[in-house]
Amino acid sequence: TLFRSEVPKVGKAALETEMGEKNVLVVFYAPWCPHCQTFVLHDGTGDPRKAPLEQLNKKLKSDSLAVLRYDVTAGEGPADMPVQYIPTVYFASKSGKKIMFQGDPHQDGVLEAFVKENA
Repeated sequence: TLFRSEVPKVGKAALETEMGEKNVLVVFYAPWCPHCQTFVLHDGTGDPRKAPLEQLNKKLKSDSLAVLRYDVTAGEGPADMPVQYIPTVYFASKSGKKIMFQGDPHQDGVLEAFVKENA
């Protein structure tokens, strides 16, 4: 069966709508980028269900937090969320605060800690 990602893929308009409604953890990625693939699209063995972002979404998604992915090949993101390298992860609070994650998103537990720290 074809696996459908549970992490919604958004464009600029959808991202801005989500940010107005709840806290958002968004991963900017490109489908051709190997580091992105093994974070967003699948685990290292090609299993999309085990992609770190899918696992993170299961742990973090709630009524107050959305986990989203943004394909940079489909267009530029918001001006106040610059992306110099991919994957780039941002936490955007409902109040408008945007913080870029510094570090390796592949490391266990770092993004959960990042969200808790900023939520």
